[in-house]
Amino acid sequence: MKTTSKGLSFNTRVAVVYGGKSKERPGSLISGKAVCVSLKKQGYKNIFWADPAQDNFIKKINNAEAAFLILHGRYGEDGKIQGYLETIGIPYTGSGILASALGMDKFYFKTLLAAANIPTPPSETLPNIPNRKNINIVVKKLGIPLFLKPFSEGGSLGSNVIHTKAQLINDITKFKNQGFDKFLAEKYIDGRALTVGVLQNGNKIDVLPILETISKKEFCDYEAKHNPRLHTYKCPASLKPELTNKIKVLAESVFKLVGCFGFCRVDFILDSETNTPFVLEINTLPGMSPNSNMATSAKAAKISYDQLVIKMLETAYDRPKYLP
Repeated sequence: MKTTSKGLSFNTRVAVVYGGKSKERPGSLISGKAVCVSLKKQGYKNIFWADPAQDNFIKKINNAEAAFLILHGRYGEDGKIQGYLETIGIPYTGSGILASALGMDKFYFKTLLAAANIPTPPSETLPNIPNRKNINIVVKKLGIPLFLKPFSEGGSLGSNVIHTKAQLINDITKFKNQGFDKFLAEKYIDGRALTVGVLQNGNKIDVLPILETISKKEFCDYEAKHNPRLHTYKCPASLKPELTNKIKVLAESVFKLVGCFGFCRVDFILDSETNTPFVLEINTLPGMSPNSNMATSAKAAKISYDQLVIKMLETAYDRPKYLP
């Protein structure tokens, strides 16, 4: 049996786990199919997909020797699938249970950042049945505009820039009807949207070039993220060397603080007035289409898409036994 690296072979039965039950399913399907194509092109002979939303998922995943996780959002990026794979003893890519759960829950993630003195916009929790008293308290603390986002979802789904109290009430009601249950109101920072990919190779952590997203909409919402006509990428972002280094150090610090493993992507907003980089979110299972943020940053670091896919696959066999 020909060995590739890290104990993998071209005959290893690899389940590419994508799709899932979250609202980010469409993006996961795109990423997962691209990963499947890449692995097969590179000589892996036993690649098959496994979708947690399908009835045959358990049977398929139990037949795998390794799982390449490319799920996004709840039930995939939040530690649930990682816990199942730990239980049945199948190696999987990326972060473990605890880091995945912390990264997915925006409230606990921001609490962790604040405890470590890592800059992040001030925020307040909101009930999913808003009343004028709660709204007044939040607006008084954070001001208007502010940013509304759900606790546990990605892709900017259930999110919006809020300009009035009435809009805040209406949007919470609208997003609740779409299936979102808990919300976070965040102080709005007018600035540049930056994201930083992080790759781990053994004990070595590499921070990829900083990518700037310029959206043609008020912010890079789900539509803008998935429509090339509505956004432009600039990688590396045009930043002074000192600021570039500061943001990269912060990205690595967040990676370590959350307890990530293998790879992640950290999102920032760079305040236009103060030039302060604020950490917004962490993506423990970032999108992996060939034109995704992660792939674009890797390309700027002279890492091809196929090479990036293999680096990610190898993390399934690098995981320390003690990693939570």
